[in-house]
Amino acid sequence: MDWNRNDLLRFAVVVAAAVAIWRLAQAAGLHGGADPSQAHLLFAGLVCPASLALIALALRWHGRGPRWLGLHGQGAGRAVATGLLAYLLPAALTLALCLATGLLSMTPQVPMAELLPGIALVVVLVFAGEALPEELLFRGYAWACLSRVLSTWQVILAQAVLFVLAAAAMGAVDDALDASFLFTFGVVLGVLRAATGSLWAPMAFHLAFMVAQQATGRGRLFFAVDKPELLTVVMAMVPFSIAIIWLHRRVAWTAPARVAAGERA
Repeated sequence: MDWNRNDLLRFAVVVAAAVAIWRLAQAAGLHGGADPSQAHLLFAGLVCPASLALIALALRWHGRGPRWLGLHGQGAGRAVATGLLAYLLPAALTLALCLATGLLSMTPQVPMAELLPGIALVVVLVFAGEALPEELLFRGYAWACLSRVLSTWQVILAQAVLFVLAAAAMGAVDDALDASFLFTFGVVLGVLRAATGSLWAPMAFHLAFMVAQQATGRGRLFFAVDKPELLTVVMAMVPFSIAIIWLHRRVAWTAPARVAAGERA
């Protein structure tokens, strides 16, 4: 089924509106104070409801329901578990190995009474501000639209490129390294979407990764890390690579993406 002019117009309007929402929420967050948690809270509080409203309007515009985005109720728990385990298992095992052998050192910078509530807050903010709205747009809406005309491998690459371009338009790409990282992240999330046929899997993976990144990053000051470059390998490169190796056999790479996902025309 080919796109017509109206399909292309709808797609462009929704993506452009999403970028505008992110930019406005980002600007508001930057003026929300020096505390990263306050800025993140303001950003998430704006971008989440606005993104949900945009996707709801897009579904109505296309005459579709949530299942079109990959939000299936049946099998949702299994898809969430797949996404979480695809990230947490290799990341946790590799991190434990590095800590046990002394290759890496991580020292908590806040009392345990503050650490756990702080990480819990990060989970909520990441889900509302990043994992939910970004997956609805890229692995949900964009995936559904692109699947009408592209094969699975083409959709995986196309949505990853769109992910990078949108991030650049939002001001989240500073250099080629950022672009390559986001592209790789988008490919991994696309593989999860294709392998499971569900949006819940990439959403869970996205949530787990971003929580780990922000909880161990410099902005929150939860931990002091002696080798941040090695931590990046442990928390990103290793789980990304293992997720693709584990799931690639479950992806019908050359099939039309809509058919591979079991979706109706």
